[in-house]
Formats: sequence, structure tokens, C-alpha cells
Amino acid sequence: PPTVALTVRVLVRGSEEPVPKATVFRNNATVGQTDSGGVLRAEVPLGVEFSIHVTAAGFIGWGASATVSSQERWTFYLEREPPG
Repeated sequence: PPTVALTVRVLVRGSEEPVPKATVFRNNATVGQTDSGGVLRAEVPLGVEFSIHVTAAGFIGWGASATVSSQERWTFYLEREPPG
């Protein structure tokens, strides 16, 4: 199927600081890691539902599912894991 660009931004909930080296998964397959600005760009299938899940060391992971019909930017806000 044809693809379209998806920009994934990963930020810290509350401070909105970028989360570098967050791992981004599409349908449970690793897409890559965010850059120093907390951004990863990936090609995703056009008009086909898929899920994106983001994890990072020291943070609680987060995910979302959708179908895209044009270029999009998704922002994930990760919460720090509680100490202990």
C-alpha cells in the first residue's frame, strides 16, 4: 500500500522537554528512536489502521491507534516513572 510521512514527537508531560532515545514501535515492530529533539519521522501505510507505541527508560510508555490519510504529527507526552 502507499505510504505517508508520520512525525512522532515525544515530550515529558508537564515540562514539555523532548525525550531523546525514546523507542517508537508500529504494530509492535521497532521503527527507531527519537533524535535529540524527541522527534522520529517514519513512513506509515496510507488509509490502513496501525498502532504506535512509545517507550523510554525512566518513563511510563504510551500508545495510540489510528488511520492516516495525509502527513500527520503525533505528540506523545510521557510521565516519569515514580521513584522507588
